Amino acid sequence: MMIRKAMLAGVFAGLLVSPLAFAGDTPSSAEDLYAIGEVTCKEVMILNGDERDEVISFLHGYLAGEAKKSEIDVVKLGHVTDAFLDKCLDSPNEKALSTLRSLIGQ
Repeated sequence: MMIRKAMLAGVFAGLLVSPLAFAGDTPSSAEDLYAIGEVTCKEVMILNGDERDEVISFLHGYLAGEAKKSEIDVVKLGHVTDAFLDKCLDSPNEKALSTLRSLIGQ
């Protein structure tokens, strides 16, 4: 339950930040910028636990904002996140955002 609460807090943080927050505070070069849709599952999975949670939370928040959702089902969020991790382990070369989008049903 603690992980789900942390994920929920991260989702709200993700809804409030700009896409540049994904790359860091102040990009110094083109290498510091990431096209959100180009990040692979492998790139997400090799991050340490906290960083991985933050990126997944950001992706959840990005998709919620894209769908103009203002409510979050915490139970569904947990299930979708678990499915996302499993699918990324099975298909590391898939795009992370597309993978999450397919699991959410957008």
